Amino acid sequence: YGAITILKDHATVSDHSVRFRFIGKKGVKVDLKVRDAKLARIVRDQKSRPGKELFPATSDSSVRRYLRRLPSKPLAKDFRTLRATHIAAPLVRRGLERKAVAARVAHGLQNTPAVAAGSYIDPKVWS
Repeated sequence: YGAITILKDHATVSDHSVRFRFIGKKGVKVDLKVRDAKLARIVRDQKSRPGKELFPATSDSSVRRYLRRLPSKPLAKDFRTLRATHIAAPLVRRGLERKAVAARVAHGLQNTPAVAAGSYIDPKVWS
């Protein structure tokens, strides 16, 4: 499963946060809590509608079409890079070693430290 194919059963909503639990790519267990009141309202509303899918009207191609309409033309991968960099930057400022930063980012992205460091953490973070 992923952001587009996630099912309603994979999301638990509290007042201002959503917890997502599902098996992602390559069998990786994803357990992610997002504190965002707007997202919580959207997910709560989606869960009240009929059907099993959380976002039934969303497809990979519809997301790409939407992103292409934005002035900056981001790719879906850019959001993972943004998340990785958001996690990494304060850790680097605190003086954590590269390996430790990559491990923390990997945990946040639910992938490996090598992938996190090589594909998602913006290289500018290290300088």
